[in-house]
Amino acid sequence: MITVLVQVNFDGELENLKKIRVAIIGFGYWGPNIARNFALNPYFDLVYIVEKDESRRLIAQESFNVTTLRTHHDITVNDEIELLVICTRPAVHLDLAEYFAPIVKNILIMKPSGINLEQAIKIDQLSISNPVNIFCDFTYLFSPITQFIQTHELCKGVLMEMTEYTSYRTSLGIVQADVDVLADLAIHDISILLEIKKSLPRKVNCIPTDSVNTGQMKSAFMTLTWDDGFKASVHVGWNSPKKVRQVTIMGMGRSIYIEELNKESPLSIIDFQVQSSDYSNLPVNEKIAQNISYFLGDIEVPKIEQFEALSMEVSCLKQTLRNEQVQIKVPRSALAVNCWRVLESLMESAAQEGVTTYVK
Repeated sequence: MITVLVQVNFDGELENLKKIRVAIIGFGYWGPNIARNFALNPYFDLVYIVEKDESRRLIAQESFNVTTLRTHHDITVNDEIELLVICTRPAVHLDLAEYFAPIVKNILIMKPSGINLEQAIKIDQLSISNPVNIFCDFTYLFSPITQFIQTHELCKGVLMEMTEYTSYRTSLGIVQADVDVLADLAIHDISILLEIKKSLPRKVNCIPTDSVNTGQMKSAFMTLTWDDGFKASVHVGWNSPKKVRQVTIMGMGRSIYIEELNKESPLSIIDFQVQSSDYSNLPVNEKIAQNISYFLGDIEVPKIEQFEALSMEVSCLKQTLRNEQVQIKVPRSALAVNCWRVLESLMESAAQEGVTTYVK
């Protein structure tokens, strides 16, 4: 993901503003990024960072001049925390959400929201049984690239007629202790696809591609198929020597090519055509016998405004909590439930060597 620190312009109404009091639980891999963005945003007051590791607490205190706590039990309703951010390993997401749902008004929980569909549903139901809003951090939905393809006219045209989506998301990544590579990496593509398609896929296939059977998938190839015939293919891996973040979205004669790690030109809009203008008029038996070749037409490399996705997400959270017009809608816990429906279908397929599995 592109990580460029953005200078946010605020409207000068800060003098009499009551800031949003924030507490963050967890200061591991993702915690410092979360903390930095809340600390930089003047509409928030970073009150506490909770971290059980003493050395990490010291880093948090020195980096953000914030009160650090060893346990979340030290936070009570009297602290008037308006936003609680759960940034721990997924195995404790549910326990923390259950503890804080009666105490705070709003919870932001990191993806994937628990370790299975059952936990994701329980987290989502907390927002029904308690006066609390539960949001989920699907950071890619706030990235400049994702926003560009949803708003640029040419990109919107490709999305309206898209026929396939292909993604490669691999690296020598951190092997998570309590979720596999699907819940860690594939969930990015799943959340983007659910946002674009506005519906769940009908069926999925998933084949693990790592040969070492440790009981936890570290790489996999999967396909997702929607009712309209649209297919998405995704390859994810924690065990690749090269970090790759590439997506191709094919349309009818146009495509969007995303190379996220290319800082100068991360996105291209490419025209392509079949070489023979008469091919579409050929009978089926001749189409099968005739080779097809394509040629590239115009390639547009648009300039994309760069901003840090987390910075945008934090700004949109402020707009949401203050009932203002929201630039980008912040995902709720219901999206995590839908992502887990797809994830568990993929896991079921993988357990049966790639058999077609229908999303429930």
